[in-house]
Amino acid sequence: MNSTVIRCLVSRAGSIVGLFNMDMVFVSENPHVVFEGKAKPGCGEKSVHLVALDPDLLEPLPGLGEITFLYRVPVEDPRSFTPAYMPIYS
Repeated sequence: MNSTVIRCLVSRAGSIVGLFNMDMVFVSENPHVVFEGKAKPGCGEKSVHLVALDPDLLEPLPGLGEITFLYRVPVEDPRSFTPAYMPIYS
């Protein structure tokens, strides 16, 4: 499974919560952004949520190191309301 890092706006309950660098994987050649959940108590394993992306809305970002794409519309976070990511402001 190929993966890369994208920069995208993330929304929760319809409100923008910030600009994030997120992992993107390709499942059957279709891009998906990866949201990690909290580790389950006593298990240590994190849940993973994939959100399908429209490949036409990915814009290449050359020269930004590990960040290879910008997604042009917000991605709705499918997880429950528990903070897991820190927004970037740059």
